[in-house]
Amino acid sequence: MKEKNKRQLAKLKYEEKKKEEEKRQKFEQEFLKGIQNEEFKVYIQGKVDAKTEKWIGGELLVRWKKENKVIYPDEFIPLLEKYNLISKLDYYMIEKAYYYLEKWEKEKKNSVHLSINQSLLTIKEENYLEKIKEIQSSYSVVKNELEIELTESVFVEDRFSLQETIQRLHQLKIQVSMDDFGTGYSSFHRIQDYEIDTIKLDKAFLQEERNLKKGRIVLESMIQMCHRLGIKTVAEGVEVKEQVNFLKRIGCDLLQGYYYSKPIPMEEFEKEWN
Repeated sequence: MKEKNKRQLAKLKYEEKKKEEEKRQKFEQEFLKGIQNEEFKVYIQGKVDAKTEKWIGGELLVRWKKENKVIYPDEFIPLLEKYNLISKLDYYMIEKAYYYLEKWEKEKKNSVHLSINQSLLTIKEENYLEKIKEIQSSYSVVKNELEIELTESVFVEDRFSLQETIQRLHQLKIQVSMDDFGTGYSSFHRIQDYEIDTIKLDKAFLQEERNLKKGRIVLESMIQMCHRLGIKTVAEGVEVKEQVNFLKRIGCDLLQGYYYSKPIPMEEFEKEWN
């Protein structure tokens, strides 16, 4: 009886493993086809200068337009990370960023600052920086207008390896931002360990009604600290005028959120920018 149960269990595990592998192969084929066919569309959520409330650029985002459906990142990013495919999308987005930066420079547009999120799995790849240099070499971009956003959790990884990566990104004229700052992964003193250009303040400090007063006190302290360290600040999740007034008063540098713009296709952004 025990032997029979063991065989049944082994068979069940084999079938599960087989199904998972079939699922992985199907997803990988669809993803690679999507990259090749430009199914991954670039969206942008604008950022404004807090003092002037004029556009300075925005954060690049992605949507997968597949078979007349729009698939959002929270549906496909976890699978890309699970199946070790995320770097292909990250490099695709960096290439798109340089494409637009070059295009706008040639059209003599005002400086447009673009930021783009990168996965920890991607930046840990041995050839990460070489791959970025390779992408850069395909485009003629003079101005230093690209910023890579890394989530706060990335900064608890190998400190010395990350320090070197950031230094080399700066050598490539790429700025570095810490995203979702204040979510709890790293202590405040950690930001002095890295040459960070920008801190992106977590929207919870603006939106959590239960601790709104305390959150705003913390937010003001963070902004003051960042300015003393020579770091710019971006507030995300800005949704109402009252938040804008508050963030202006405490000296936040840049604002991002639905009050100004939801994420829109790049084509729409270009029309508005014109």
